[in-house]
Amino acid sequence: MKQLGKFLFDTFGTVIIAILLAFLIARFVAQVTIVVGASMEPTLHTKQRLIVGKLAYLFSDPQPGDIVLVQLPDMDEPLIKRVIATAGQTVQIRRSQVLVDGVVLDEPYLDDVQQLDIPLTAIAADTVYVMGDNRNNSRDSRRFGAVPVDDITGIARLSIWPLNKFGSIE
Repeated sequence: MKQLGKFLFDTFGTVIIAILLAFLIARFVAQVTIVVGASMEPTLHTKQRLIVGKLAYLFSDPQPGDIVLVQLPDMDEPLIKRVIATAGQTVQIRRSQVLVDGVVLDEPYLDDVQQLDIPLTAIAADTVYVMGDNRNNSRDSRRFGAVPVDDITGIARLSIWPLNKFGSIE
């Protein structure tokens, strides 16, 4: 009977520690996120599963090209978007081309897309300008403005599902 009690105590303790570690990792280190919607096509697709690193911006700032998870205060679900411009830069769309600091942005990840013009916009301190890769079907900074860096909860690092999409995210 004593051995059964020790076994149950050890098993229960191991399960509690495993649950606690899983919670801490998911809360502070990395999480699995499911892409909802088509706003990041052709780069990411709906129902694709990603690993999002949560520590990336503790020691550095978001960079143009990063694909980030954004949790805006007035939205229930996080958004997955690409950083287009960072604090101190300007962004503009003219004749379907994105210009950052007056230079046409090279966007090899985009399919041929027609974009509405937007006026020259300065990106304020501690904010970033984000857009979806599917510009005709994306709710992004063109609609709600630059996003506070504090609203970025992580950077998409790895696609894990479906298996034919497994690998690092560009």
